[in-house]
Amino acid sequence: MLKSPYHWMLEKSRHPKAGVWLAGISLLESFIFPIPPDIMLIPMALANRQKAFWFAFLCTLGATIGAGFGYAIGYFFFDIAGEHIIMLYNKGDTFKNIQEEFNEFAWLVILVAAITPIPFKIATITAGFVQTNFLIFILAAILGRSIRYGSVSLLIVLFGEQIEQFLENHFNLALTIGGVIFVAGWFLII
Repeated sequence: MLKSPYHWMLEKSRHPKAGVWLAGISLLESFIFPIPPDIMLIPMALANRQKAFWFAFLCTLGATIGAGFGYAIGYFFFDIAGEHIIMLYNKGDTFKNIQEEFNEFAWLVILVAAITPIPFKIATITAGFVQTNFLIFILAAILGRSIRYGSVSLLIVLFGEQIEQFLENHFNLALTIGGVIFVAGWFLII
């Protein structure tokens, strides 16, 4: 019964507008959408291995634009309400320390969040909130998402037959492993 979403995604991955959907999901996942685009990238790349790196590029492009939106949300939320909340609780010094620590390692924080299952949206919004240098932020986002989606595509190009066979035979296991990784990413930030 759970194999039907996999087959549906493989079928949709062959649709002429699938790349637009993939980029759109990647964009939204960077600041609001909870489901990672890998769910669509993998079947699309499996269905058309010659375009696997093109699909990775579309994911990276969408994620980078979405990261900019996430940054803007954090940046403008601070101007609207963040500063008032910090002053209300008399935590200006504490926030300044957090801001300095985050910004000291911002490139690494963004890079790690962009590669791992840590929700990227948390990093993008936080970077805006603490006013991380935008150039450092966007370069780390591009590099991290390129590594993440490029690695997925490379694995599919190299081991596509084996991956497809594994998903056909063990879809429930793959879904469980993916779910555990996704939930673990959320718990890493709590």
